[in-house]
Amino acid sequence: MQSTQDEAHKRSLNVVKGSLASLSPRVRNYVEEKAELCQPDSVYICDGSQEENDDIINTLRSDGMIQPLPKYKNW
Repeated sequence: MQSTQDEAHKRSLNVVKGSLASLSPRVRNYVEEKAELCQPDSVYICDGSQEENDDIINTLRSDGMIQPLPKYKNW
């Protein structure tokens, strides 16, 4: 009975970037377990590229979530 309930709670992950198939089995299992627990609307799998970093920083800046700090003279 418990496994039937577990299966009923499982849902497909909405991966908006990246691929679960690109992850190692251990990492993929971890992501799937935590997504089942947290029930996110979507999952973004980072690739760690500079382009991705720049895109994230630019999005955060345009949304007003971060802003550049002024440079200070080091003494």
